[in-house]
Amino acid sequence: MMFPPSNALYVGPQVRQLVTDLSLRGLSELRVYTDFDHTLTFPTSLECHEVFASCNGLPQAFQAAVRPLLDFETPGSPGLVLDADAWWSTYHNALVAADPPLHRSQIGPIVASTGIELRPGADDLLRACCERRVPILVASAGITDIILSVIDTGENVSAKPQLSVDVSQSLLERSARYTNVTVLANRCEFDASDRLVGMLPRAPYHSLNKASTTELVGEFLSSTPRHCGIVLGDKPRDGALGLEAIGVTTLRVGFANGGERHQMSDYEAAYDVVLPRNSPLDCIVELIASLG
Repeated sequence: MMFPPSNALYVGPQVRQLVTDLSLRGLSELRVYTDFDHTLTFPTSLECHEVFASCNGLPQAFQAAVRPLLDFETPGSPGLVLDADAWWSTYHNALVAADPPLHRSQIGPIVASTGIELRPGADDLLRACCERRVPILVASAGITDIILSVIDTGENVSAKPQLSVDVSQSLLERSARYTNVTVLANRCEFDASDRLVGMLPRAPYHSLNKASTTELVGEFLSSTPRHCGIVLGDKPRDGALGLEAIGVTTLRVGFANGGERHQMSDYEAAYDVVLPRNSPLDCIVELIASLG
């Protein structure tokens, strides 16, 4: 096993020691923390919030309301001027206000129609961790229902495995296909008729408050304590989850997918290893396999 791989764009000075620490601790001490959009998915796939906006089956009023939010080019557009709290809240409020409301049964077909692809090696990573009982926390500013629709493709998801920590029920949901995978993102709240009536959490989980992850789900993490972590992301901010504050030794691996909005120096400051944007996840699968 070669880690970091030869195509790495950056390798930090602590990588060899971090890999040694992971090896000494073994799989029983490991948890994987990963972003979803353009980290587990291919970098040209739609992001979660683009999925509903691109769907012709949802009301035109909703599409008209959120289209300006996805304009990141026009000077003065809401996509450029709104802060993160306002951006996510405006989008979620428009989705909840859609008339007729979104029905739970629509989500799977909508996601399937967009052709979202997992990054090469992502399914292997999820499977390898499941087989080795390595928990994965998908910490995403996206939408849980879309994430699980992609991860659980082909599975009967009508009965979700229950989490053991009640306090986190409004924040976390577990995959039906890979029961070691738990998703922290923005969840659709449905009524008894499976119609969308709200979004959870009320204060959106977004790209600029990921550092609060350990505060949001600390009880969940402490219920199955792991003292080592592999953190995966495609933006510099994805690497900052606040794990060091709870004593987790982390190896942070990023994909340089930031375009013009992020410089290479931003990635080097956020990650221990930086890989090209289209890199597969094979090296992470091999690293985990080498640990036990």
